[in-house]
Amino acid sequence: KDLFKKIALKTHPDKLRDMEEEDAEALTELYKEAAGAAEVGDGMALLEIAYELGIKVNIDPEKEVEWLSKKILMLQEAISEMKNTAEWIWSHSDGSERIRIEKMVMSQLGFKLKPIKF
Repeated sequence: KDLFKKIALKTHPDKLRDMEEEDAEALTELYKEAAGAAEVGDGMALLEIAYELGIKVNIDPEKEVEWLSKKILMLQEAISEMKNTAEWIWSHSDGSERIRIEKMVMSQLGFKLKPIKF
């Protein structure tokens, strides 16, 4: 919470009114990222944003290791989810398997192929 508050002091849209639009937009995006990270408890993402903003952070090394471990698990879960998508399976398959996957996806989407008459 404390780290997010420090980030919010530099990036909250209400604090950026006197800034040039491009700079304000970039900081607003960082604020949104930080808010999302805080919501899911991604301390490592908050730490990365703080470093990017030049915010001095006195973090306990054990806490940083805990955050890194949690981030690794989150990334492993995201990779696992990606590998279970039709897109991933299709792109890592050969010809006949690709055709089977294409037919399965088209069937699930309710598409029907009609033969073209010449």
